[in-house]
Amino acid sequence: MSRRRPLRRPYLSTKPTGPWVRRYCLCKISPSSRSRSQRRTITRYATYISRDRLANKIQPLSTTDEILYNSIWRFLALREYVDADHKLTAWGKVLVTAVAALKGKSDLEEAVVIAVELLRLNILNSDLNMFEYRGAPMRGDGECLVLGLFYIQSDKCTVTDRQFNLLISRVAGLGHLRHNPIGFTGPLSQHLLGYGSIINLVRQTLRDLVEVTTTHMFMGAFAKRNVPNLSEIALKLPFLLSTNCALSIAVKTYLDEIVNNEDSDIAKTKERVRDGGINKYFPQSVDVLGDLGTGFELWDAVLEGVKNAGSGSIKESEKKVWAEASEWLKGKR
Repeated sequence: MSRRRPLRRPYLSTKPTGPWVRRYCLCKISPSSRSRSQRRTITRYATYISRDRLANKIQPLSTTDEILYNSIWRFLALREYVDADHKLTAWGKVLVTAVAALKGKSDLEEAVVIAVELLRLNILNSDLNMFEYRGAPMRGDGECLVLGLFYIQSDKCTVTDRQFNLLISRVAGLGHLRHNPIGFTGPLSQHLLGYGSIINLVRQTLRDLVEVTTTHMFMGAFAKRNVPNLSEIALKLPFLLSTNCALSIAVKTYLDEIVNNEDSDIAKTKERVRDGGINKYFPQSVDVLGDLGTGFELWDAVLEGVKNAGSGSIKESEKKVWAEASEWLKGKR
């Protein structure tokens, strides 16, 4: 039987943005499958790095902050938020604008990064038909019929309310609903649970990439390998904890109740929903109204990033949907 040829390991990037990325991409190829020119390039580059470090007496990173900040910087370069000249790319400007809109609330920064990644994948949208699951927003002007897992829209059915609610709820799903240490008590939504799985898949992929950049720093002698607090560094790297769809369900439920009970006096409607309705649905939440406010703050930050994105990053039609959803939300939050 003939010997199987070893598989190539995938490139991290086909367009390296700097020497350290180029070195990593070359080394990720299986040694037995490298060409002679690739082996020669790696040898020369490794020799160049060692001579350069000796000539300039470059000291490897040693403190926790140095390692963390450099890992995150390299992550940003790999995801092309910064270019080879350390300047912001188009998506980098979107990310910076969104993070700045948080006004110093660092606990939401990871959520904003994931939101931008979802925007880049074109899946942070108001598409009601993304999943054929129950649990999408149902309240709104007009009458809509539901048959099985499918929506049947009549000519009088207004889908705008439901689409805006869904977009805002999906953004809120990047946050957390504080809950007592007991099994979740509240409404369920297969639709938002399915979208939550997508969020966690993206988050886990970003976490893997951050860990790769940190590991590469140790393997390439850019950081001291005998640091005593490796576990502390690992715990401080971003994207560690998974999210759940509890806050997105809370936002959807709140907006559904507002739309369903809306009358001429929106202030009284909000007061009625806040005083009785929403707390009734989430009896074990720690502060459901406070968490709703956090979800809306997260929405505001991501919205600022979308509004300041270039046409090459986000289509003008998508920006229009976000702007209309923001206007729709103003009187209801």
